[in-house]
Amino acid sequence: MDSGESPTKSLESIWHQFSSPIHISNLKFVFTLTVVIVVFLVWSRFWKRVLRHPITLVHELGHVVMAIALGGNVKGIRLSRDTSGISTISLPVKKRGTTRPFASSLVSFFGYPAPYVMGAILLASVWGGYSYLAVCVVAILIGLVAILIRNWWGVLIVLIGITFLGGILWLVPIRLMAYPVLAVGVFLVIGGFRGVLNAVRYREVNGAEALGDGQEGMTGDSSSISNKIGVSPESVETLWVGLWVAISVGISWLIFLQSPY
Repeated sequence: MDSGESPTKSLESIWHQFSSPIHISNLKFVFTLTVVIVVFLVWSRFWKRVLRHPITLVHELGHVVMAIALGGNVKGIRLSRDTSGISTISLPVKKRGTTRPFASSLVSFFGYPAPYVMGAILLASVWGGYSYLAVCVVAILIGLVAILIRNWWGVLIVLIGITFLGGILWLVPIRLMAYPVLAVGVFLVIGGFRGVLNAVRYREVNGAEALGDGQEGMTGDSSSISNKIGVSPESVETLWVGLWVAISVGISWLIFLQSPY
């Protein structure tokens, strides 16, 4: 910064760098190529061993955000080597000491939609030209999530994520920032959709009582709700899966409408 430059002008320069639109040339070709590559990777053998980890992290983040919104207390997040994860959350209780079933269900429900919601937001930032700002916001968010991690494997996954985002901010020129943001957004949307398909397939193979967060933990919530409204837990879980699919299809359609096509 020049010695004669005022702090106000310096702040204006920094804000201009964050908020100036960044657009991709040949967006239609780049978007199509990215989708093809990501579909190949998400359905490759690398999915279960490596690529599912960031999807699981965002999945758990969905639980955390909803729990905080409902006034809950997040005690920690654990990520496992098998790409599963679990969030330890306590929710406000009623006078009789029981957790409100609908609050618990909302926290469980919002795990699966979280990846493609975040992916859609990143893609919207690409369409609008605000990729640099989006990367900064996501980096801050991942840094905050790091505080909640409670095992070494989870710490490793988060450190890799922070290093990846930091590398983008440090190494990628601002004029090219939209390209990695587009790739990450497409990956989260398609990876999140595969997570929903996996949940549907798991339910078909193992039965409704086996389905949950990482294939566990949903039954108690659905049983509580089913008792309240007088339907079976299987019916409640079928509704959940249907809503997951509907949300993923709806968001994909909105992305397509806003895409260069």
